[in-house]
Amino acid sequence: MQSIEKIVTGTANALAVAGLSVLLILATFTLFDGLLRALANYPLDIVREIGDLVAANCGACCLPITLLHGNNIALRAFEKILPAKGVELLGTFPAEGQSYIVMVAGVGSSARASSAAIELIKFLTGPVALPVIKKRGMERG
Repeated sequence: MQSIEKIVTGTANALAVAGLSVLLILATFTLFDGLLRALANYPLDIVREIGDLVAANCGACCLPITLLHGNNIALRAFEKILPAKGVELLGTFPAEGQSYIVMVAGVGSSARASSAAIELIKFLTGPVALPVIKKRGMERG
């Protein structure tokens, strides 16, 4: 039984290392892309074309080790949605240029503070949070 656990842990660690290594390579190419755009007006188009796909796969490589240790993964999208103080919204994109980001919440079966997480989800989806959601230009589904 311990040999199976060793194999699973080793495989999860290897996937995490591979994912993070590929992510570092993507970061290096992104740096080169920015430098080439700024200095030579010669972008590396491949970086923008496959960057999201590579980043998603690298994130997926880290899932097994996270789940193996019973941890949770948090996606932090609010920094990109809520504007910084002193920033004023000047306008919006036309409807055909807009897209929606669907946010979901859940509690892992092995979460240590599941009751607190459930209460947070209830609060964020409840009527108290609705004015803030609307004020920030978001919609509740």
